[in-house]
Amino acid sequence: MDNLKKINDLYGHNEGDKAIKAVASLMTKCTAEGGICSRFGGDEFVAVIAETDGADSFYEKVSRSIAEYNRRSKSPYDVSISCGYKAGKPKTLKEIDDLMKESDREMYTQKRKHHSRRD
Repeated sequence: MDNLKKINDLYGHNEGDKAIKAVASLMTKCTAEGGICSRFGGDEFVAVIAETDGADSFYEKVSRSIAEYNRRSKSPYDVSISCGYKAGKPKTLKEIDDLMKESDREMYTQKRKHHSRRD
């Protein structure tokens, strides 16, 4: 999630919590059945998409859902994300862990891209 610290600093931690819950809910709704969506840290979310066909559309679905949330929300800020996700059909806990780690690395790549556009 982008700008969580700014939301907390400007609008308070209750608003930050509200934003976290919104992102979590939207990402979960966009994750196909059998996928995994997880909050990794304070503002970090990753997803493992179970169906390899749905991976490309996942980020588009999440982006559209967030845009719609921002249009309808009465919040004084917009939520946005830098999301890491990977597609796969893990069969073991190790495979799940590996995909989650790859998703986390991808999230940091996306975050760097978003920060470079704002600078």
